[in-house]
Amino acid sequence: MGGVVLLTGILVVAISYVLTRELLVDSIRSQVLSIKAREYILAARSIGASEPRILFRHVLPNAAGPLLTQATIM
Repeated sequence: MGGVVLLTGILVVAISYVLTRELLVDSIRSQVLSIKAREYILAARSIGASEPRILFRHVLPNAAGPLLTQATIM
């Protein structure tokens, strides 16, 4: 009987992990796409900034706050 309860608990945790992970990935994607469309990204591209520089200097810092909040809630 104890093995069935343990297996059920593991199954519930695994399913909830998969569901929240997909929500977090969707949230990350939408946040990054929103940031990519902003004017300061276009300005950085127009002055010749490389993609890694734009990612690490502009996109990730601006996405970190909302994403950490979303991850904490989940």
